[in-house]
Amino acid sequence: MELTVINEIDQPAARVWALWADFGNVDWLSGVFCRVETEGEGVGMVRYLYRTPSGVSDIQRLEAQDHDAMVQHGAILRSSFLNVTDYSFRVEVTPLAQTRCRVTVDWRCEPAEGTTLAEIEAVLQGWTDAAMLKMAAYLRAP
Repeated sequence: MELTVINEIDQPAARVWALWADFGNVDWLSGVFCRVETEGEGVGMVRYLYRTPSGVSDIQRLEAQDHDAMVQHGAILRSSFLNVTDYSFRVEVTPLAQTRCRVTVDWRCEPAEGTTLAEIEAVLQGWTDAAMLKMAAYLRAP
């Protein structure tokens, strides 16, 4: 299953990309994840995301990153949000104007037993939209 979610943010593309490109930092997602731990650096880096202090909820690996094109690929090795397999994402930040950009997130996964495509699409759409709102708010904060 593939799903593309597109959002536009009233921020310069370079600022938005800087948050995405810093794979070991999810401060802008406060309230979703309380902390992150990492292994390695650059492509191949793994991040462990904690929704609660007591345990890892998500494990993600940076598969590819192109700073010039502002594109990032990642694999989601474990997810607390969805019961799926072969889970990955591609993010692209595209400048639209000096202070506006488009963030395109391409999700790819296969539903595991008991999970419907409609459930997956609703969760991915909702999560992506909420994350973009958090990013915009984070970038607007003084």
